[in-house]
Amino acid sequence: MSPEEIAAITAVGDALRAAPRPWSALTGQEQSTLRQALMPDPSFTPDQLDYLHRWWLPVTADQLAALNAAAPERMDIAPRPDAAAQLYVSADLLSDALDGRRLAALLPVLSSLVLTYEDTIEWPVAEETSAE
Repeated sequence: MSPEEIAAITAVGDALRAAPRPWSALTGQEQSTLRQALMPDPSFTPDQLDYLHRWWLPVTADQLAALNAAAPERMDIAPRPDAAAQLYVSADLLSDALDGRRLAALLPVLSSLVLTYEDTIEWPVAEETSAE
């Protein structure tokens, strides 16, 4: 990616961190910019993967059930709870659904979920066990 493309992606990411909103509420230009950042061409670069793995989608139990109902056979979408028990699914799902193939049926639900950057999420800390 060129420095200009990286600057545009960073600007959209910064705007989303300041005012999180779902994919469906992004402008056409913002969607285009993020597609460029989040879609493999032909495969993900390490920078793309790192960026994508920092984004999450908060989901309710009903939304999770709708995602699993629309998911391909033998696919189970498992959420990750934060410290307050809010459930999240990875934005990887949105990236996969946007390509219009295997997970396209998930797009109606995924596009309505708020894109959330991981630095605003408090993940639970695993308790350490000590060997005595």
